[in-house]
Amino acid sequence: ILPALDVTATDFVFTFARRLDSATDTTQMFECGTDLSDWTTIAPLAIPAAAGSYDDGKVVVGPATGVAPDETQDITITIPKGAYTTLFGRLLVTRP
Repeated sequence: ILPALDVTATDFVFTFARRLDSATDTTQMFECGTDLSDWTTIAPLAIPAAAGSYDDGKVVVGPATGVAPDETQDITITIPKGAYTTLFGRLLVTRP
């Protein structure tokens, strides 16, 4: 479940696992910024419940793995580097 970051030549790639049951009873949004004090979002991305690729491949939700009630999904968020040399990401989760 702990998030990981991989920096490629062109992208920042954030990955984490989420419990499958949280996909439908929460709203999840990935936010990123260039520092930790001002979370002006560069590219806020909604994380859908269903497996698939979204927002031109920036959000990839993997298939469910494991056995209920402990099923998880791998989530991959890809943010193009562009002019950014530093980028921080966070997951904003709300329950309606």
